[in-house]
Amino acid sequence: MVNPPLNESPENTHQAVLFYLKRRSEMTVADLCEVLGITSMAVRRHLSGLQKDGLVEARLVRQTRGRPSYKYRLTPKAESLFPSAINSFAFELLDAMYEAKGHKGVMELLQIRDEALLKSFYRFYKSFHFPKECEKWLEFFQRMAT
Repeated sequence: MVNPPLNESPENTHQAVLFYLKRRSEMTVADLCEVLGITSMAVRRHLSGLQKDGLVEARLVRQTRGRPSYKYRLTPKAESLFPSAINSFAFELLDAMYEAKGHKGVMELLQIRDEALLKSFYRFYKSFHFPKECEKWLEFFQRMAT
């Protein structure tokens, strides 16, 4: 299942649970009931589904009295659903390059980045001793970087 990036306007309860967990780090079922305005049984059902999808995990919290409770938080998989500042910066940078130099400028920028990656890759791996097949690939990458 591919999940689209989430924004600050959740379209359904699953997204709202993820959104609140993102904003507050960890929450109990009671906390989620309060902000979502739904029953604890409904919250547990949503959390169960999100746990099965690998998006939410629970942590047992022992109390001084009474039963222990669970606090729920996002998994790294769920964190990837939220837009990051670095992604928006990259898109803004590409948009600025397009405005300044057009399509050709964007392609030149991406080519410079590709060449830098290949050179970095080559520098890292050239000290290793590979079988002949790997040496051929290494030569290929070296030619691509120059």
